[in-house]
Amino acid sequence: MSDLILHPLVASYPSLLRRHGVFIVYGSAGIGKTRFIHSVFANNWDKIVITPNEKAVITVEMIKELVPKLQFKATSLSLAVIVDEAEKLTHQAQNAFLKTLEELPLNLSVILIVDHLNMLLPTIRSRSQTFFMPVPRREDILSWLVDIGHDQAQATELLMRNGPCPARLANIAKDSGGSVEARLTDFFGGALYRRLQISRQLQSEQLGNLLPVMLSYVREQLRSQTALRQWLNYQTAILAVIQMQRQHLNNRFILDYVALAGEHSG
Repeated sequence: MSDLILHPLVASYPSLLRRHGVFIVYGSAGIGKTRFIHSVFANNWDKIVITPNEKAVITVEMIKELVPKLQFKATSLSLAVIVDEAEKLTHQAQNAFLKTLEELPLNLSVILIVDHLNMLLPTIRSRSQTFFMPVPRREDILSWLVDIGHDQAQATELLMRNGPCPARLANIAKDSGGSVEARLTDFFGGALYRRLQISRQLQSEQLGNLLPVMLSYVREQLRSQTALRQWLNYQTAILAVIQMQRQHLNNRFILDYVALAGEHSG
């Protein structure tokens, strides 16, 4: 069963997005914004997708490359430009993007996907129509968790501990030893060298989804009152790196920062 669970409010969005213009789709991390947008433009649409590079940023050069792509697809009847994690656009890239928007082809829909509106320049926001994606309803998520094999008590516990974000829940609901939850148990339970090894494995994960899961895991350990100082250090580090994400630092640095926090428990 799909983990693309949407609030009923979103049902009217596809017809509104499949038209000429610039649109910002925003809402909490992990609720399926990107998958939803790709499903909206799945059939009979040409798509140009822009995602952050290996340094987790979208550069001005990447935006400049968009212009010849648009010219090449000028004869397309239906064209969508999807900018995923648009908060990773550098300031220069956002300004370059504004110039690109000055003369949009009539066949073009531009969609910027972000967690928070204030991550984009006011000049971009003023040129765009915004669509808020609410978190899915509690009863819909519980029903989905039961459908994938959890009993009602387990489903309620998962939702309470991790919040109403299907993408996040799908990761931690996996039973396999290679699941994110299993790796987090190994990460926080191991020596420093092991934590650094696992941070390499985790660096390909979407940090917008992973960091809240790490924070929930650490807070659960704090409630158990064991090695309190170490878990407080982890919590402080994770809260700090959530802020660091906005500085476009690379995933490996962020995860290593958390790994090192466990060494300062004296």
